[in-house]
Amino acid sequence: MAGILDPKTRVMDFIMTELGREQAAQGEMRIKYATFTDRAAFYSSGSIKGVADPAENRLYFEAASSPHDSIVIESDFDGNIKPFDADEFKIDGSDVIKQTALPGQDIVLKTGQILPIASKILNSITSSIESTQYIRTTDLFIEDRDFVAEPKTLFYSYNDDPDLPSSPYSESAKSVVLVDQLTSLFQDKKLAHIPSFHFLPPRNMPSPENNDGNSLGEYAKFRDEYDDKQNPRKAYDDSLNSGFEKRRIYFNERTPDNNLIVQPFHFSEDGVDKLSVVDGGQYVKETTGERRHVFYIGRLFADTKKTTTYIHLFTLVFRERN
Repeated sequence: MAGILDPKTRVMDFIMTELGREQAAQGEMRIKYATFTDRAAFYSSGSIKGVADPAENRLYFEAASSPHDSIVIESDFDGNIKPFDADEFKIDGSDVIKQTALPGQDIVLKTGQILPIASKILNSITSSIESTQYIRTTDLFIEDRDFVAEPKTLFYSYNDDPDLPSSPYSESAKSVVLVDQLTSLFQDKKLAHIPSFHFLPPRNMPSPENNDGNSLGEYAKFRDEYDDKQNPRKAYDDSLNSGFEKRRIYFNERTPDNNLIVQPFHFSEDGVDKLSVVDGGQYVKETTGERRHVFYIGRLFADTKKTTTYIHLFTLVFRERN
């Protein structure tokens, strides 16, 4: 949140949210976009109708943070949701807390109370975007156009025989998969293109004779040999030929910029979890010029050795319709 102050001393004052300070302390903060809001501004048009009076003689408070400053729910490496304040509910871990006006009287929803009001919880989460009251430019030609996605609801049939490693401890060979049998996060090929997951054995400092530096020893890779470069085209083709069910969603009404925020959640009788998204890359189809962006959607689990494992649930592909 930021506030405009005395132009002779400070032009703008801002503070980071609690989550932003946590990310900065861990070296994970990345500033990519900036928005402005006039939520705390005061307007008067006493002099000229429809024109705001000058505000240089007004007293302004310093910046203050609001729960609505956070619009994206974050989760830790174990998949647990970090505390997030919505309008009516608060999400903390897998718990959903119904907030009340009386301090200390908040109600933690019990098993069986969460799933029936999943849509209400989602609306409470997304209401933070509207409450921020962003300043924006209105296009007169699309002023009345709303964002419309169809269909609103999708259903999939349950498949109890997926192509997953079998568990020797289950009665049905393919009904249960143990997390310990799956590939750990640092070995998962879906993250091989991310620099943080590249194989980087320690080496000596480069020298004029050896620009790469000598290796300090022989180090074995913890994953199979494969190209570290992402191949979104192959990922898209694999998703089409996987044999699993496929669904299409069409954005019939949209803005020219097509700026989308996607937050996938998993609701159950016991609580709510945010699914993890891995960017699989994008490419352009040569014959049509259509852009495609591939994302993997899944969940994070910790095995018995406290090592994080990514469970791929489905593949999401955004396609540009020409």
